Amino acid sequence: MINSSPKNLNLSDCTVSIDEDNVENQKLLDAIYNLDVHTFKLNYAIDKKGESKARLHNGFIAQEVEKSLKDKGLSASDYGMWIEEKVFETQDIETGEKDDRGNPVTKRECIFLKDADSNQVYRQSLRYDEIFCVFIQAFKQKLKKLEDFKQVYEQRISDLETRLLNLK
Repeated sequence: MINSSPKNLNLSDCTVSIDEDNVENQKLLDAIYNLDVHTFKLNYAIDKKGESKARLHNGFIAQEVEKSLKDKGLSASDYGMWIEEKVFETQDIETGEKDDRGNPVTKRECIFLKDADSNQVYRQSLRYDEIFCVFIQAFKQKLKKLEDFKQVYEQRISDLETRLLNLK
């Protein structure tokens, strides 16, 4: 079971936030800019629909986001774009009681899943709206560097052309 709650609104009003424009921000921009996009099918969709009918998705892999941040000396858990949650399933447990019609009364419990070594199982997910903001800023930086580079070389070419004309 996938447990997610869509977040369509991000509070970003300047009266309730602090702008964090620092060295760590540049590391973040570099980490996100260097990620690769993957095309994949979700395991639960394959189980439910079969391999041929499961739809393709495109995006980043949360574990790669975590690693890219770590490689830059950052902790993914410091950022709202990356989420790690305990995996659980719900089970209806009979209480041993009967309702007015004689049907068993059940209560719903959340059971946290464990791996073969009895360790808690976690699932990672991403908030793409936050990742895309970082990616856009990183892309703007790269584009600005290219524009600056182009301007410098256009000037150098112009200077060389002028020097050539003066040699004739």
